[in-house]
Amino acid sequence: MCYINLVHACCLGHVGHRHEAIFRQWLEENVNCYSDYLPDQSESEDKDSRITDFESWTLDDWIREISNENPLLPAQFIDDLNELLREEIREKGDCLMGVSYDCSGPGASGFDYVFEYAGITVRRGSDEYEECEYGGAEGWENTLQLDLYLDQGDTHSVYIDPVHAKGPYDRLIRPHLKAHEDKLYDHVDFLTSLNPARNYLNTESLNEAKDYIYWEFKRNGLIVSEQKWMADGREYTNVIGLYPGQKELYDSKGKPLPKSTLVVGAHYDVAGDQPGADDNASAVAGLLETARLLHYHKPDLPYHVELVAYCLEEPPFFGTPEMGSYIHAQSLSQEKRPVKGMICYEMIGYFSDKPGSQALPDPQLRDIIPDTGHFIAVIGHPKYADFNQTVYDRMLQSDTVDVRALGLAGQPNPEILASMRSLSDHHNYWRFGIPALMINDTSMLRNPHYHQVTDTIDTLDFSKMAGVVDATFNAIINL
Repeated sequence: MCYINLVHACCLGHVGHRHEAIFRQWLEENVNCYSDYLPDQSESEDKDSRITDFESWTLDDWIREISNENPLLPAQFIDDLNELLREEIREKGDCLMGVSYDCSGPGASGFDYVFEYAGITVRRGSDEYEECEYGGAEGWENTLQLDLYLDQGDTHSVYIDPVHAKGPYDRLIRPHLKAHEDKLYDHVDFLTSLNPARNYLNTESLNEAKDYIYWEFKRNGLIVSEQKWMADGREYTNVIGLYPGQKELYDSKGKPLPKSTLVVGAHYDVAGDQPGADDNASAVAGLLETARLLHYHKPDLPYHVELVAYCLEEPPFFGTPEMGSYIHAQSLSQEKRPVKGMICYEMIGYFSDKPGSQALPDPQLRDIIPDTGHFIAVIGHPKYADFNQTVYDRMLQSDTVDVRALGLAGQPNPEILASMRSLSDHHNYWRFGIPALMINDTSMLRNPHYHQVTDTIDTLDFSKMAGVVDATFNAIINL
């Protein structure tokens, strides 16, 4: 009988033996159920080398099937195994496959054992990987190493680029290259559980939220700083996480061009004494998942991405120079930093498939906005139509959520829309001539819990939220 160790760079202690026992029991109870899914060996070009008996597989069999584009391992087997892993991972909190954290717990060569089951070791690299026992290849950070062990002591390593992965383990790897519903839920759960509510009077709760965001940025490899100011005799903080662009662009004379900055922001305060699940814990969760995706994908960008969690978006400071987003936008202007644009996450979690669930601010928008609230909106100023169009197009490319846009060239621009499109942090960047837009579920036009005590976590659709983050992330890294 072979065994698999799933190893992950994570701040988790040794829990492998528990998972080995769980998997062994699951395999014993279910492996025969998959015989109907296996191909008929008589149809195989090389029936002697493609064995259907898991118990008798050799190392070569494992290697062959892992790398095979049409693997003998049935899809149903891998799908069920993936579900097992997800349940086990969820029980252990924030250790998700495909997410690399700083290693501080026990584990050989900077790795901690998470799973031990039936024949394969999966290791995820860390920044210190080249110092580890097993060494590493150049460009390794985007690969997974599969180390296979059998009872007879044979071993073999296979390196897989998860973006282009093929074979059965593709199904285990790919889900974590995208926004993760469980992580989004955990972030919203933390923020909405803070008591008293995160309004401007309760600075202790605001500071707890601020610290949580700070350390999430930190462990996802961002360069983190804080921007503080005083308002109404109290100190408030923006949390800034910088993902520095590394790719160089050159002018016609071969001189490197200065890098601009793309700002992506969301506010973490609430209005009044309510949990603020959609407004605006959903957006903060999206911002934190964006940080994780940047850390995991490590895109080679010719511009910097600056993630900013703002305080004081809500009344009584909305529309004043004491808003956190005004403080940040002003600092960019004062520092004369070139800014590519700004994307604002604002309420991204409330959706409905019920006809009539989406209100329209003006009949002129009927051809753009449906009457069912199943979409996410890209809302910008017509003055910056080119920026709006580019972000919208990149989000459409992702094909993970229905996306609609307001503020594109040639669209109707009713008077009521002029005031509604300014209702978040992005409008402060307009004041300084910076293109900016809002990613939004249309707020009070759809969500009946807007600014109410009923704005709770159970009203959110985390599957669609993940689609919003994936679509936005595709825009962030392709502008």
